Amino acid sequence: MLDLAWVVAGPLIGRNLADYGATVICVESSKRVETARLMGPFPDGVYNVQRCALYETCNAGKLGLSLGLSLGLSLDLSLDLSREDAREIVRALVGWADVLVESFTPGQMARWGLSYEELSKINPGLIMVSTSLTGQSGPFARYSGYGNHGAAIAGFQNLVGASGATPVGPYGPYTVLSRRASAYRPRWRRLTIGAALGGVIGLTSRKPKRASSSSRRRLPRFP
Repeated sequence: MLDLAWVVAGPLIGRNLADYGATVICVESSKRVETARLMGPFPDGVYNVQRCALYETCNAGKLGLSLGLSLGLSLDLSLDLSREDAREIVRALVGWADVLVESFTPGQMARWGLSYEELSKINPGLIMVSTSLTGQSGPFARYSGYGNHGAAIAGFQNLVGASGATPVGPYGPYTVLSRRASAYRPRWRRLTIGAALGGVIGLTSRKPKRASSSSRRRLPRFP
C-alpha cells in the first residue's frame, strides 16, 4: 500500500492494514511537517516532531518516505510533490502498490498528474481511496476540516454523550473502518466523512425522533 494521507483518519487506514500484514509505505512532504506530528502528546512534555505519540500511533508498522527524520523503519527520503522528479518516484511506487490512499484537497492529485485515470494506466489493478471532508465534487468539496466537523455536518455530533451533558460526538475510527473496508473493493473510492457516518447510523435500522443525547435506547451504555 502507498500512503499519501495526512493527520489521523487517512493514516489510520494504512495503520490498520499494516496491522493485518500489509506492507505500507508512508510518503510525507519535504516542505510541510505532517500535522499529526505537531499535535502531541510528547514524551515528558518535551515538544519534538520526531517523538509525537499521535503520529506514531497512526503510522506504526509503516515504511516511511519522509522528511529525512528517523522513523524506525524509515527509508528517509524527502518528497516535494510539486516537483516532477518527486512525482516520478510516486509513479514508480504506484507500479508496485495494490492500494493508494490520499487525503489532499480534491483536485490536487489531478493537478499533479496523479489522478486515478493517470495512475491506473501505470497499474490497471490499482485501488485508490480519496478521503476528504465533504467529497471530491459538489459545492462543498473544497471545505476543509476534521472528523468533528464532518460529524456536525452529518448530524451525528449531538447523538453521542451522557444525558444532560455536553455532546461529545463520535470518534474517528468509524471513518477509518469504513475506508479500510473500501480498500478491498477494486475501484477508486470517493468517500466522505458524512457518508461513512451515515453508514454507521444506518446500522441501528431505526429512525427515532430527535432526542439530543438523552435517549438510552441509542446509548444504552451511557449513564
